[in-house]
Amino acid sequence: MSIIDIHTHAFPDKISKRAMSHLESMTEDWAAVGQGTVRDLLKFMDNTAVDVSAICGIATKPGQWSGILDWLLGVMGKHRERIVPFASVHPQDENIGDALMQIKDAGIYGIKLHPMHQDFIADADEVMEIYQQAAWCRLAVQIHSGRDIGFPNDAIPDRASPKRIANVLDRVDGLRILCTHMGGWRSWDEVEECLVGRDVYMETSFALGHMDDEQFLRIVKNHTPDRVCFGSDWPWNDPGTELAKLESLGLSAGDLEKIKFSSSAAFLELSG
Repeated sequence: MSIIDIHTHAFPDKISKRAMSHLESMTEDWAAVGQGTVRDLLKFMDNTAVDVSAICGIATKPGQWSGILDWLLGVMGKHRERIVPFASVHPQDENIGDALMQIKDAGIYGIKLHPMHQDFIADADEVMEIYQQAAWCRLAVQIHSGRDIGFPNDAIPDRASPKRIANVLDRVDGLRILCTHMGGWRSWDEVEECLVGRDVYMETSFALGHMDDEQFLRIVKNHTPDRVCFGSDWPWNDPGTELAKLESLGLSAGDLEKIKFSSSAAFLELSG
């Protein structure tokens, strides 16, 4: 069975140690399992039979989008069969529409947004241009959803809540969006209330083992496994360990195949 990991992160070799050290300092109770380099990610993929991983860049400052794009294009050029890159823009970037068109024209499928690391509220008026322009030029959006282990005392704890993301869906037509962490980390009752059954994809990272198994299975059933994707959030989780958790839940072979591969392939519009 082919496997896609829809949610991973990596950094250029020259900054990976510094970036990982900074991120680990924000998550003292959660040590990374990987080094944060593409080379290390590929090793984990080989060890766990993951065929394709989506690497998500995050522009944490205005103007970073072009450097992230250049690096991701280099990664894609070397590992086109195994890596799907998600670029990023920052809500305070100038000419966001032009940036998104350059990302699209470069052959990138989608962008990653993170309300905490980028300091925005998911349904704020000033962010709507990103969603609207992404929908217009057919760029998918993967957005961090729910709370975040690196921001335990966030001054706006609901900035990425399922309810706010539902508001985005109500306001933007044609948006192709994937919400991380089964729709909202540690906000899963709200996921069931606001997102289950909506035109949105979800992925499994930091849900398996963090939420009640019964609730996980209920969300999969009611949202349908066609809209649930496997994700590890590597380098924070080992995809092999996450796959073992998923396989232990008693899902049917057909539902497992959808979560491991078909749902992500549909979201990424992969052919073959």
